[in-house]
Amino acid sequence: MTGFFGPATALMARLRFSYKFALSGLVALALLVYMGISQLSALQSRVSMIASERAAVALMADLVEWNKVLIESRRITITAAPGDQGVRQRFKDNAKAVDAVLKRIEDGVKASTPWFDMGKEFKGLQDGWAELQKKVDALPLDTDFAQKAFGAHAPEYGRLYAFMRDMGNRSRMSLDPDLDLFYLGYPLANNTPSTAGIAVRMAAYSTLNVSRGDIKPGDKVFYEVTEARLSDTFGTVETMLSQAMKANPDVEKKLSKNFDTLKSSAKEFIAYTRKNFTTADAIGVTQQQAGQAAQATIDAAWALVEQNRKVMDEVLAERSSSAATKRTLLGLVLGLGILVSIYLYMGMYYGITGAMQQAKQAGRAIAAGELGTVPEPATRDEFADLMDDLRRADRSLVGIISNVKGAAESIATASSEIAQGNADLSARTEQQAGSLEQTASAMGSLTQTVQHSADNARQASQLAATASQVAARGGQAVGEVVSTMAGIQTASKKINDIIGVIDGIAFQTNILALNAAVEAARAGEQGRGFAVVAGEVRLLAQRSAEAAKEIKALISDSVNQVDKGSHLVGDAGNTMGEIVAQVRRVTDLIGEISAATVEQSSGIARVNDSITGIDQMTQQNSALVEESAAAAASLRDQATRLNEMVSVFKITS
Repeated sequence: MTGFFGPATALMARLRFSYKFALSGLVALALLVYMGISQLSALQSRVSMIASERAAVALMADLVEWNKVLIESRRITITAAPGDQGVRQRFKDNAKAVDAVLKRIEDGVKASTPWFDMGKEFKGLQDGWAELQKKVDALPLDTDFAQKAFGAHAPEYGRLYAFMRDMGNRSRMSLDPDLDLFYLGYPLANNTPSTAGIAVRMAAYSTLNVSRGDIKPGDKVFYEVTEARLSDTFGTVETMLSQAMKANPDVEKKLSKNFDTLKSSAKEFIAYTRKNFTTADAIGVTQQQAGQAAQATIDAAWALVEQNRKVMDEVLAERSSSAATKRTLLGLVLGLGILVSIYLYMGMYYGITGAMQQAKQAGRAIAAGELGTVPEPATRDEFADLMDDLRRADRSLVGIISNVKGAAESIATASSEIAQGNADLSARTEQQAGSLEQTASAMGSLTQTVQHSADNARQASQLAATASQVAARGGQAVGEVVSTMAGIQTASKKINDIIGVIDGIAFQTNILALNAAVEAARAGEQGRGFAVVAGEVRLLAQRSAEAAKEIKALISDSVNQVDKGSHLVGDAGNTMGEIVAQVRRVTDLIGEISAATVEQSSGIARVNDSITGIDQMTQQNSALVEESAAAAASLRDQATRLNEMVSVFKITS
């Protein structure tokens, strides 16, 4: 298999089965241990977180107590009359209680160090308390003592509430992942103590107003702002505790009473303050009445804080016990699971290796030639299918080997016959090759003879072509002679005609001369001279006529000779034309003979090439036959060896 599983396949292909089994087992065991340890670690983290939250919840009790004694310290200072020397002693006596609670807080901070560190913040509380004592001791006991002492306590309250918020965050008390614990822890570390603190601040401020006997506009602003803060803070407490009670019905049972008490007292206190201080123009209550009106809200807030703290501690204890139990059970299940997995894994290993050993023995038996010895499978898994396949293969091999033995004997016999036949075929092929070689040699000689005849025919054709050309030129010359003789005949005829004309002229002249002589005779003496001339002319005309007759006779004879010569030349021209035609026909026949001889020579050459090729193929066939004979002999030897090898197998019925 390739692709994504290619590297894993390549790795496993290089390992023996025991290493493959060990590797896969270690990987599975490592994953199991890792997952178990992760779950154990998560449960242990949860147990540690709960322990951290419980430490914070326990420390919260001392912080609430310290808040109370700090409130008492402020009450002592703000209720003191001007010039009251006993206030300092009362302040110091209360300071001892403050220091005692502070010491418990210090012990709690140290005890919670394994989960969260609040040492720096606690040092801030200590230093702030020491600074507060110095400020109060340094204040003069005049009319401003109470106001200044009230302001001197404010920073320490701020540090206290900041301490509670930081402790809630660091201990995860106000950040618990469980819904009910989150809505219990957050107001416990933030809003519920702030509700009490705001109520205390309003009570202290109202006490100052009563002791001073007036309400200034700035005081009304203070009351308005503080009332709004109280409403908002308590609203947050109401929202979160309502969510906690929805998430956990047991919480509702344990907190609803204290919550309802704080809710009603806070509303009454806000209404009381708005009536007597926020909207009033003059003081109409006593210090005791003002303190009692605030005290109900303060007590309800502290009671809710304490109950909240106890309920949260109970829920945390339950969750811690549950987480610890789960951790223990998971550890036991993980250990047992690992042991069982190892036990089953080893059982699977020995089962598989046993089946593999059985298959290996069966394979070795088959390899040794001991057929029919594969046992029944000892398992019912895929290795049983493998053993069944081996058994079927073993039975198939028994049949195959039996058939192979018979086939080997048949092959040995057939190979011997084939070898003998190939030997005979090789001898006959060699004889055929010799005959073909002689034929090829004879065809080679014939080819040379035909090529020589073709060369002679080619030369005769060339000579005939030359004779044809000479005869053609002779025929052309005879034609020209015939044309010349025809011209001569034509000229002779024209000369004959001219002689005839001359003869006619001579005849006419003779007639005229005769007439002239007659006329001269008539003229007598006067015409005698003319008659002489006419006689001379007549003589000349007669002589011209005779000469013309002679010439005409000669010309006529010449014309007859020319006609005969022209006929002879025409006959010679016709004969020469027939000679030229015959020479051309001879030339064509010799050319055809030459072409046929060339084609015959080419055909004989191809026949010679074919016979040569057949000779070569016959020689190759002879070599192949010899190789076939050798192969048949080798096959006979192999068949003998196969028969010997098959005889190694021992078939058990």
